[in-house]
Amino acid sequence: MAPPGPMGTCTSKVAAVLNIKRRLRYRRHRLIVFTRYPSPGSTKSRLISVLGEQGAALAQLYMTNKTIWEAAGQLQKRRPDDISVEVRYTGGTADDLRYWLGFRRDLDTWWSVQEGKDLGHKMAKSFNDAFMDGAESVVLVGTDIPAITADVLEEAFQTLESAQEEDTCVIGPAKDGGYYLIGLNRHTRTWVVDDLFQDIAWGTDSVLQQQIQAAEQRGIHCSLLPYRLQDVDTKDDLDEFELRTGISRQELSAPSWTVIIPVLNEAKNVKSAIDSAMQTASSTSSHTEVVVCDGGSTDGTPDVVKSVAQLYPEGTVKFVSSPKGRGVQMNTGVQHATGDYLLFLHADTCLPSSWQRVAFRTLCKPGVSMGAFRFGLKDKSAEGSDNSSDSWWFELQMRFLVWNANLKSTQFELPYGDQAFFMTTRQFLEVGGFPEFLLLEDVKMVALMKRHGHVAIAEGDPALTSDRKWRQHGYFQVTARNILVMLASKLGVHPDTLAGWYYSPVRSLTATDNQCPSS
Repeated sequence: MAPPGPMGTCTSKVAAVLNIKRRLRYRRHRLIVFTRYPSPGSTKSRLISVLGEQGAALAQLYMTNKTIWEAAGQLQKRRPDDISVEVRYTGGTADDLRYWLGFRRDLDTWWSVQEGKDLGHKMAKSFNDAFMDGAESVVLVGTDIPAITADVLEEAFQTLESAQEEDTCVIGPAKDGGYYLIGLNRHTRTWVVDDLFQDIAWGTDSVLQQQIQAAEQRGIHCSLLPYRLQDVDTKDDLDEFELRTGISRQELSAPSWTVIIPVLNEAKNVKSAIDSAMQTASSTSSHTEVVVCDGGSTDGTPDVVKSVAQLYPEGTVKFVSSPKGRGVQMNTGVQHATGDYLLFLHADTCLPSSWQRVAFRTLCKPGVSMGAFRFGLKDKSAEGSDNSSDSWWFELQMRFLVWNANLKSTQFELPYGDQAFFMTTRQFLEVGGFPEFLLLEDVKMVALMKRHGHVAIAEGDPALTSDRKWRQHGYFQVTARNILVMLASKLGVHPDTLAGWYYSPVRSLTATDNQCPSS
């Protein structure tokens, strides 16, 4: 029996995971997904000349995700009790795979390393391991066929289940002369499986015919699926990739960005925010635009934005109006966005230099659904103020504020809105955008995004936010109010009700202070 306390809890969690995997391994039918961990430079090498190393890796990532979460996931939902999904990978580490695949609860899967000296030995090993676990039928599929669906996979299993012959093989033919899927039933003897995939000229246009011939020579009846699908290996295949995934090659290699800034009476701050967003636009191949969404400012903010817009190429800085409320303002801004990627920036926050490159790299990590920057506070001297009069006690409080915010965001994936959330436009639309609450819209967005992946914190310099709220109202007062709001939210009080409590004692705060309580 595990001892009480954290060690016992940890041991019980590990045991629970092992029990789940054990149950999965002994289901009647197994789908094995063969893939390579999408590391830049070692993945889809024939696409690197067109997409670059990172773009080629992204193509691999999107196709693998589509195979696992859509095709395999839908199949398992149809047959939740008798089909297991195993991912056999090469490249990367077990921790990489755990970060990538372990967060989802809508698919029962596990992963293991491809074992064998070449592709043929790896495939044979995978089949034999599944049959040793008691699987009655096993289907192995690759991840470079974006047209694969749950219907294709289900027909492969049905073919194996309904076959009268003892030794049966089902194959999904590819348009380039290879195949994207192969399945066997448990009647196939181990030594036959060991021999079945040897002496195949992998990577040639005769792979399919060689495999059929090898099977028939060993007394295995072959059945071809009626779906002849196209794999994606070279630049000539990218049309197929775009058609099946809805992702353009431009998005893979040089994505465009839209920075959305919700404002209300931010005439003093908005120029700095826009400039920080546009500072690297001219030095990258990615197009960047800024959409400033105003909630009814009366301090001249619209005039400042329109004046700043004249400093940049026409159309790159846009001004739009919206009803007041940060959630609705940010959603309105997205309606005017053209970028492949979105970044949401508070008007009193400035982005770090080279933010596009850092944010793109963060989102490219397998398993990430949304990113944010580390939290930092602006130097008052940089804002034109003298901070020499600050007490050591206030400076200590601010250091603790920064430390605490970064601890929460890095260790618990709980960043705040003033850390500048960024994500793909597709992912934003998939979760339905920001909840249009008057408070805690960033907390709710983080919760939504964590259903789809990790919320990663970008390495490097932080996004710098003004300390005006803490300077004006005091660290302990702001912190106490934040804690009460978060507790009330957990008890079920609606965010709009909480907004009335939150702002009633601090009417002088602007709407852009309508952020997640941060410490």
